Amino acid sequence: MMKILLLTDLHGQYGKLGSFLELEPDLAFIAGDLTDMGPC
Repeated sequence: MMKILLLTDLHGQYGKLGSFLELEPDLAFIAGDLTDMGPC
């Protein structure tokens, strides 16, 4: 069975990304805000 990871709106919180990648997805989709520019 293929594992698919869907993430949106990380808002610069890349530390949390590692915990999701530990799931070892076969395919990952990342959408939404990926920036680390601080509050608007």
